[in-house]
Amino acid sequence: DTPKMVEYNGVQSVVRAAVSAGVPRIVLLSMYMVTRTTSVEYKWLNKFKKAMYWKRRGELELIRQCKDSRSSSSSKPSYYTVIRAGGATGEKGFGMQNVTLREGDYIKGSLPMEDLASVTVASLYTKETRDTVFEVVTGNEGLQDGFRKLRQGHDGSCEECPPEDLHLARRA
Repeated sequence: DTPKMVEYNGVQSVVRAAVSAGVPRIVLLSMYMVTRTTSVEYKWLNKFKKAMYWKRRGELELIRQCKDSRSSSSSKPSYYTVIRAGGATGEKGFGMQNVTLREGDYIKGSLPMEDLASVTVASLYTKETRDTVFEVVTGNEGLQDGFRKLRQGHDGSCEECPPEDLHLARRA
């Protein structure tokens, strides 16, 4: 299967079915640096049949369909949450007090899959994550503090890294 078939067509089909069924929250796991088209990470991964390009198209399709569900009187509204994980690792999780969340697609780092699973489940039960796109890596800020800083309605567009976060944008 190609990235277009999985990351775009597959997401499009699943989201369409979920919205039609009235699923209230749809969470999509994506990847950090998906909007940073000049980054080394993006360029390297995009060599494989435009993988990063199609990941971003899938994100935007989820956002569009969820927003459309709220403008249609014939369906129940659906809301999106896109979680862009840092490089997933197989190491044991560090716990929810050891994560850092940001919007703007500028942070770098890694995240144990165990912690990614915990963040994903927690996002389903947290109103602050409704209609948000955020990145998550191992850090020291804590999940609940990170959730409180999110801006609902954010579409995941890249943003300039604020000076106080430069240390997060430089780590590998």
